[in-house]
Amino acid sequence: MYRENTRNTAEDTRTRRDVMNEIELRQEFGLDEGDTETAVEVVEPPKTKPHLDTDFEYARENIYQGVEMQAEAMQEALELAKASGHPRAFEVFGQLFKQYTEAQSDLVDLHQKVTKIKGTDIHKQTNIQNNVMVGSTADLLKAIKSGALKDEPESVHIKSTDQG
Repeated sequence: MYRENTRNTAEDTRTRRDVMNEIELRQEFGLDEGDTETAVEVVEPPKTKPHLDTDFEYARENIYQGVEMQAEAMQEALELAKASGHPRAFEVFGQLFKQYTEAQSDLVDLHQKVTKIKGTDIHKQTNIQNNVMVGSTADLLKAIKSGALKDEPESVHIKSTDQG
């Protein structure tokens, strides 16, 4: 019975303290008693793109650093393997070389993933316009000398002098 009384007293104290805090806050901010309910506007988080470029650069730099460190470790392991001639040392070098090539493969995979996410190709397609000259070399020389050929992309029609 004593526990129940202390429990009720503790709950009453918390409730009174909460009410007092609320009253103090209302007075501090100049709120009326009737302002208990306010309309809450739901704000959607902005739909921003993830920092794909930043993350890509960060991952790329980490892979580069890893590849450079592996290259240094491979040089040390190769020197050690050559000096000792021990098969285990050569095996360790082989494992390092495999990890080295896999890291480079990871870099290529990273590029492919970013390209797939962005929906763009790294190598933009360019149109190449090939000009074809139908005629003899004499016709070509005549066209050059007469100024019929220019650097501007336009069609040039030359009558061929050869009949056959």
